[in-house]
Amino acid sequence: MDRHGAILRAVTRNIPLQFIKRVRDVMPQVYAEAFGRTYRDPLFGQDSPEAHDLIGQERHYIFQAKLPKIAQECGMSCPAVPNSRHTAYYRLIRTGRFMLTASAVKSPRETPRFAEFRKKLAAVNNLMVQRVLEFMPLAEIQDNDTGMFSAIIIHGPHPTNPAWPGFVQLGIPSPRRQKWVFCESLDYILEAYKVDTAAVAAETLLDKAQPKRRQIRRSKGGKE
Repeated sequence: MDRHGAILRAVTRNIPLQFIKRVRDVMPQVYAEAFGRTYRDPLFGQDSPEAHDLIGQERHYIFQAKLPKIAQECGMSCPAVPNSRHTAYYRLIRTGRFMLTASAVKSPRETPRFAEFRKKLAAVNNLMVQRVLEFMPLAEIQDNDTGMFSAIIIHGPHPTNPAWPGFVQLGIPSPRRQKWVFCESLDYILEAYKVDTAAVAAETLLDKAQPKRRQIRRSKGGKE
């Protein structure tokens, strides 16, 4: 299994399917609400530069506010964590071997702007950029000594319709955050859950079909 496949499988084994679905489904609501609070607000209007500047902040905070309920529905916690200077908060979700945060970006190729907490979170992804990972079994990825991996839910507006999301993806940044080690759309990841579920089912059936070794109990005299 190559690195991309190994990471994808680790995602499907550690992040609940329901969570990926809920995030994908709630994002159009987030963008519609943000549009309504800016461009449709009589204070600003359709051509307002203030609405243009504000809508990104609205998207961010509306999504951050919805994350705790989504996480709770999926059996996860989502505390508000202060940044190092205690000037702002971000939501942090822990699930399996993953720590999840969220950020808006201009395009799927772009990594989020610098923040000290993102720098610290990304540092745990050292193992994922090592060449040995391409040949490492899934169990070793999930049970590595570094513990957790850091991933970011990234999203951005449609290029011609600010009231609609253009993309929603899950990205795993390199330790120095210059590039994505892994970045795929939530729809792509949802398809991977189907494949992984089928593979697990096949493995289970194969295990059940294997003949059980007959255990022979012997008496103290050495006879059966």
